[in-house]
Amino acid sequence: MFSLFAYHVTRGYKNQELKKTNKVFCSHIFSLFFALPILIFISQWMLYIGLIAHEINAFDGVYCPNKSSIENKLIIAATGIIYFVRSFFIWDSLTSRIGLKKMNRVDKIPAIIDTFQEFLFSLIVYGANLWIVFVEDDIQNMILNSLAMEFLMQLDNEFQEMYFNYLPGAAEDIYDNIYVSYKENRALLEDKYRESKCFKCFSYSIWVPYKILVLATFVFPIVCLFMTIAGPICK
Repeated sequence: MFSLFAYHVTRGYKNQELKKTNKVFCSHIFSLFFALPILIFISQWMLYIGLIAHEINAFDGVYCPNKSSIENKLIIAATGIIYFVRSFFIWDSLTSRIGLKKMNRVDKIPAIIDTFQEFLFSLIVYGANLWIVFVEDDIQNMILNSLAMEFLMQLDNEFQEMYFNYLPGAAEDIYDNIYVSYKENRALLEDKYRESKCFKCFSYSIWVPYKILVLATFVFPIVCLFMTIAGPICK
């Protein structure tokens, strides 16, 4: 979302492909004036914090009551299995970026923030869903709250999909003129380190959080497997 908004600020209004269509798209115009991508980012976190705050306030403090019905135990086990399977794709998505022909530039702060948002938000939403299914007693609330989490996790992807569906020229412009190869990325990053001490300081400051994110992505399948086994026993 931050990279897309930065594109609007720096190149969006200059894109000749958009001008050739001879059409006016509100999504393009107001993405710049009202920062629509940033609003999506804010709304995601607002919804997430609201749902988590509600679950925390409603939690009775008992971690292993072992009083739920067999139906509830089946749902927590199934949810753990689903996220156990999905967890490997999160890791593959993180590591496969090195092999991409072209990728977003890493010498830009918006691109770094987007990377953290993409993987961190996926992990905490999946983790929150496991917790919601575990602490909720009503099956409908378990399912509806989980669906709400899945919905808010996809908000940014849906915005990008709808935007590029109406404005494919923007996607082509981003891929052709903004995305670079892995080797070019490394060279741009080294140049940025030499040119900007502030960016170098920022990059070094997020080294530890990035390693924690990678470690969390690696450990997450174990967490899902644990919830698959321990969840039904304790619920």
